[in-house]
This record gives sequence, C-alpha cells and structure tokens, in this order.
Amino acid sequence: MMRILEKIRLSAQSLQRVLTYLLVVYLVTFFLTLGADYPGHLFFREIYGAILFVLLIGVFWRDFRSNRKYHLSVIYFGLFVSYEVFRMAYAAFALGTGVHETLHLPLSRFMEVPFRWGFYFIYFFVCTFCFKKKSDVKMLMNWMGWMSAFLAVNAIPALLMRPGEIPSGYLSEGRFLSFFYPTFYVFDWIPQYILSIHSQPNFIGDIVGFGFFPALGLIFYKIFEIKDISKRAKDHPGEKMDSKEILYLGWRMFFAFLIAAAVILLLSRGSIVAFSGSLIFYLLLLGIKFRHKGGLVFVLLITMIMGLFLSMSVNWGQVKREFKALKIEQEGWKNDPNHDVRLSRSIYTNRAGAQRAWAIYKAHPLWGVGTNGYRSLSETYSRGGAWDSFPVAKFQAMNHYLQLLAEEGVGAFLYFLFLFVYFFEMIRGMMRVKSRFQFLAALSLMAPVLMVFSHASINDLMQRFSTSMLVYATMGASLGVLREDYDHH
Repeated sequence: MMRILEKIRLSAQSLQRVLTYLLVVYLVTFFLTLGADYPGHLFFREIYGAILFVLLIGVFWRDFRSNRKYHLSVIYFGLFVSYEVFRMAYAAFALGTGVHETLHLPLSRFMEVPFRWGFYFIYFFVCTFCFKKKSDVKMLMNWMGWMSAFLAVNAIPALLMRPGEIPSGYLSEGRFLSFFYPTFYVFDWIPQYILSIHSQPNFIGDIVGFGFFPALGLIFYKIFEIKDISKRAKDHPGEKMDSKEILYLGWRMFFAFLIAAAVILLLSRGSIVAFSGSLIFYLLLLGIKFRHKGGLVFVLLITMIMGLFLSMSVNWGQVKREFKALKIEQEGWKNDPNHDVRLSRSIYTNRAGAQRAWAIYKAHPLWGVGTNGYRSLSETYSRGGAWDSFPVAKFQAMNHYLQLLAEEGVGAFLYFLFLFVYFFEMIRGMMRVKSRFQFLAALSLMAPVLMVFSHASINDLMQRFSTSMLVYATMGASLGVLREDYDHH
C-alpha cells in the first residue's frame, strides 16, 4: 500500500513538473508577439491559457486549498477584479430595473464581462504557487533570458544594416519589413498565430529588455558560485573548477550584452530610460544586499565590463541625436505659435491624452467609463487646437494610470494600492531572505516589471493583453520566490 501511495505521489509531482514546464512555454510565447495584439495571436494564447488554467487548477488544487496565507498584493488585486465584477452586476441590475439613466453611459460598456482582468488575476495568482521551487524558477529565468537573446539576435543585424530607420527589419519577398528573419515565416499559420511580423519600437524595446534581468540574475548567481568554489579549492586542493562553469558564464554574459545593445539600438527613448533606471535600481539593491560579502566588487566589475562593451558596440552619436530631438519636442510646451507641431508629436499626443483622461475621470469619478471605454468618449473631452492635432490621443491616453482612472473610476485606486503593496512586499521580502538565490531571483523578476510600469506612464503598452499577461504572471512568480514554503531544491 505504501508503495502505491508513493507511486501516486511521484506521479503527481511529475505531472506538476510537466504543467509548470507548459506554463513557462506559455509565458515566453508572449515574447514572440513583440507586445502587439494581433487577433490571431490573442486567439491562440487565450485558448492555450484557458486549457492550461483548467489543468493547473486540477493538479495544484491541493496547494491552493491547503495554503490560506496569501500575499497582500494578491488580496488587493482580487479586490480590484471583484470591483470589476460588481460594476458589471450593477449595470445589469440597472438595466433590469430601468434606472440605468443614473450611469449616464451606454450599458454595453459595463455589461462586457471583465474577461481580461480576470485572466490577468488568474495567472498572477497561479504563478505565486507554481514557482516556489528553485528548479522551476531557474527554468523560468533561463527561458526568459534566452527568449530576449533570440529577439536581440534577430533585431541587431537589421538595426545595423538600416541605422536610424524606424521601423527597421528584414525585407521579405512580399516587400514588407519583418522583425524576424523571413525564414521563420515559412508557413502562413506562423505569422497568424505565433510570431509577430512587427510592432512599435517602444513595445519591442521593453519586450527585448524584459529577459535581460533574469539573465543577469543567473550571471551573478553563477559568479557567486564560482567564487565559493575558488574558496573551497584553497582548503581542498582536489576540488577543481569545471571549465564548463566558465564557458556557461561567458556565453550568458555575451548574450546579456547583446540584449542591452538591442534595447539601445532600437532608439526608443522611453525604453532606454526605463531600462537604464531599472538596471540602476537592480545594481543598487544588489550592492546593498551583498555589501559585506564582496558582492559590491563584483557588481562594479560587471557594470564596468558592460559599459565598456556597450561603448564599443553602440553608435552613441545616434543615440545622443535622438535625445536631442526630445529637447526640440519640449519647445511645444511653451505654446510657441511659430513652433511646428509635427516636431513635438509625442509631447503633444501624451499631453492631449492626459488632459482627456483627467477630464473623463472628473466627469465619471465613481464608475468610470468602463474598460476600453476611453476611446469611445475621448473626442467629447477634446480641447481642440494643436494639442489634439494627432489622432493617437483619440484611442489611448498614453498613460496607463490616467487611463485607468478614466475607465475604472474609484476602482483604479484599488489597483494603485495593489501596485504599491506589491513593490513594498517585494523589497521587504528581498531584504529579509537569507538565501542568495531567492534574493537574486526575486530581484531579477521584479526589475523588468518595474521597467514596464515606469515606461507605462508615457505609453500604452500595459493596455495590451500580450504585455500585461507577461507582466502580471512575472509579478506572481516573483512573489512565489519569496513564499515561506519555498523549496530550495
């Protein structure tokens, strides 16, 4: 009987391992969308995600049921999704009782089931349980790093061949530019469901940079391991360092540098600033955590090597010209009547979107205008003039947080509280853990999340399903690393 139970237990563990592997594959497929939401890509990933979720619930149900101690951020995210459901139910009640005039909006916006938010929360929650084992977390970080390296290898040759041209890519037989090598589009179903043909440089920069931090975390972990082996070799001369360890480290460093170079060569100012800020934050926390263990020396060494590599491989004159263009765009803030508004496209668009979103929120502070409702009402709140001369502001506020205020009303504050609590829990947890790998893994999964959310203040990438799913699932995985029942094997 004991043997039978043991076989059942081992079978359950093997099934969990297989499903965790399928979950990792699912998450990294979002890298291949380049942050764009094409219908075929969404259809494939929504079907895949729904089937996988059913399987995960069936296999991990015992873990979900037995562990009742959840992170506060899970609770606040759940409250926000509950608000979405309640708002939908209230709209249905208003329609049935004939008091829908109090909403002052078409009920169709509230009757739409909050499918996307529910999907985000489900995978955010599931990932807090599925990535509480060291081997699974390393697998996730490895795949993220290699996917970003794959994107960088595709991007860099085209960027070097066609410098300064946006969009850049490979010219196919159909006379269109593609991000990936044309060979990858050999079958029609590949661009339809799997690989994006192209996307905006702002989106691509963040998606390429997303896997840089997990790759960097594994690099630092390997450096500390090699350092430990060197120490033990002094006391035990028979213990030698495997040359494969050095080769492993060298390849990872090379591909990490390629990823960083690709982010810069894409010339997306928002991506470069968000990426650089997150990297500074990453290195700062790393130096603080390991300041008494010689870790700060390694941090400075890696930073110097990376800086040297980038200084030789990137055309910094071109990057500098791109940022000089920002100064010209900012002249639009002075409302100079002689200023050519076409030179300030991004500034004008962002300001017009922010003004419209704030005006919508003030008009509908309680319920908002419904998820994705901004585009339906934005023209009503247009101020006209040069600030509204670009059409992008009609569809997106170009600010994730202001658009949430406009669309979700008071519920947006639950979302803001969720974000604040998440980053607080992560930083507090990282400073408390004693495990080197736990700290590096948690930091390496949180840093790309910080990068995307900071860039989202001037971009609409978090209004995209492909980007949001990757971000929220990574947030859940980072929390799973800091669980009290984390498995170090």
